Amino acid sequence: MPRFEARLSTAVLIADEEVSADELFEQVAVDRERLRSNVREALQQRDRVSLAELVNAHPLQHGLAEVVTYFAVASEDDRALIDESAVQRIEWDVEGGNGRAAEIPLVIFTRSCR
Repeated sequence: MPRFEARLSTAVLIADEEVSADELFEQVAVDRERLRSNVREALQQRDRVSLAELVNAHPLQHGLAEVVTYFAVASEDDRALIDESAVQRIEWDVEGGNGRAAEIPLVIFTRSCR
């Protein structure tokens, strides 16, 4: 799949102060097949696995971009469930030792159709 190239401003206005937003717009190619493989591997040992459990077993390498890609993988899989009425917390580390977190809808991957 060709890499999408967006042309975006590299500055964001925050509280009347303009700061560089280069990190927000860095393009990262996330390997969907690696994420699908993580799901398949987890489902060899159990009937269902949440995205939070996958991230605990396979820490994010590309932060939020990888979370979004997991969502794309789930939306393409008729055995996956995205439950917007429930929330799960996903945490990851970034360079410099800082932690990040996102509260997202519950994503469950299952071995068989619902």
